[in-house]
Amino acid sequence: MQKTFTCIMCPKGCRVKLTVENDEVIKVEGNECPLGARYAIQEFKNPLRVVTTTVRIKGAALKRLPVKTAKPISKSLIKECLRTLSDVEVNAPIKCGEVIVKDVCETGIDVVATREMLSLNEKDEEMKDKMQLFDFLLGRVKEIIDVPCNSYEKFKAICQLFIDNVGHYNWVGFYILDESKKELVLGPYVGEPTEHVRISIGKGICGQAVEKMDTFIVQDVSKEANYLSCNPEVRSEIVVPIFKNKKIVGELDIDSNFLSPFTKEDKEFLENVCEMCSECF
Repeated sequence: MQKTFTCIMCPKGCRVKLTVENDEVIKVEGNECPLGARYAIQEFKNPLRVVTTTVRIKGAALKRLPVKTAKPISKSLIKECLRTLSDVEVNAPIKCGEVIVKDVCETGIDVVATREMLSLNEKDEEMKDKMQLFDFLLGRVKEIIDVPCNSYEKFKAICQLFIDNVGHYNWVGFYILDESKKELVLGPYVGEPTEHVRISIGKGICGQAVEKMDTFIVQDVSKEANYLSCNPEVRSEIVVPIFKNKKIVGELDIDSNFLSPFTKEDKEFLENVCEMCSECF
């Protein structure tokens, strides 16, 4: 018996063919790199997986509630499960372990909350939202970084996570440093398309962050002379370098459609995120 898998461990997307006898892999073909063979064998030997995702929640500090299947489900049902959960919305308060969806996709397995979510009034939200939100997001970023897939998919997932959960993050993207050409190259992003796919060091907010080797915050882009405009709705920007062995290898760029939205909490949070992302280089 032969089974074919498409590897997601690197951008090559190798198609790996396994020859199987008596549930044992006896031959591996088509792997252009060791990652492909390792991924295919792992997928074959582990047909079940715990699904982790988030659902919408109302009346809480966060917009999304992290959930998971109480037991592993068949990988063939993962897409259907995620589609089902994308339509789910719950109301706070929610207890950790509380059942959110019973018998998801008729598997006999429940989907449960993986953290407590309290109800907050408007005053509480204003005072407590940001720190609680950032603590939650740091945990989700760590989960994304730990997933066995390529860096592009991880960075894309982080961009989407921020867009979905932080109201004043309106464009989120990564730039990768091409040191040989002294340019930043646009990587994964979520938001309006940008013409700035390559940026020279020292040019714009992104280029200045590399030049200064430090986080660069502009609370009002109309007052910044060295600014590359790509969307007239953008009012402010923060760029955080990603360091590897004390050298910049990339950066996280966030545009906001609001004036002066970035606080020291944003800066500390995003610098922690970039420290985690350095593991992907």
